Amino acid sequence: MLLLIIRNLSKLNVKFMAKNSKPEPSIKDVLNAVNGLDKRFTGLEKQFTDLSDKTDKRFNSVDKRFNSVDKRFDDVDKRFDDVDKRFDDVDKRFTGLDKRIDGIKAGNEEILSAINTYSEENDKHLEKIDRQLTKMIDRDYLDEKNADLRGDLVVIMRKEDVKVKKLVDILQKRRVISAEEVKEILSMEPFPQLSA
Repeated sequence: MLLLIIRNLSKLNVKFMAKNSKPEPSIKDVLNAVNGLDKRFTGLEKQFTDLSDKTDKRFNSVDKRFNSVDKRFDDVDKRFDDVDKRFDDVDKRFTGLDKRIDGIKAGNEEILSAINTYSEENDKHLEKIDRQLTKMIDRDYLDEKNADLRGDLVVIMRKEDVKVKKLVDILQKRRVISAEEVKEILSMEPFPQLSA
């Protein structure tokens, strides 16, 4: 990049010398001009570092949310363990019911009624678990938050692009760079400007 700047400065110097017939600037003058550009690039580097730090903070926030989701999964696992214990209790009750059914034919309807009641209670518990599961963060939510972050980054990059365009405009007005070089710079990514 530095070589490109020096090459462009030397081209401009030749054009300038042809127009003004003044002595060629010294290497010290060229290096001072390059140092000025280096300071500008250092400022841009600091801005990109700040942007990187902000992005890291957002990712840390997302990591905290993932940890929270992990904790919720642990809570759900505990609930499932409790449900397993209840099912073990249900298994024991069914064993007792089987013995009663085999031993007492007259009480079949009463036993079936008890089983239905217990089944309805279990259905209610399972519905509660389903409701808890629907409250957890899902992939769509995370995708939406990532899209918001990407949008924020694009807005920041657009602002930087406006600054670069303004700098190119100033350099062209001061006749530091030619119109052809302006077109070349403005056609570069991430937001190329098509020549009209």
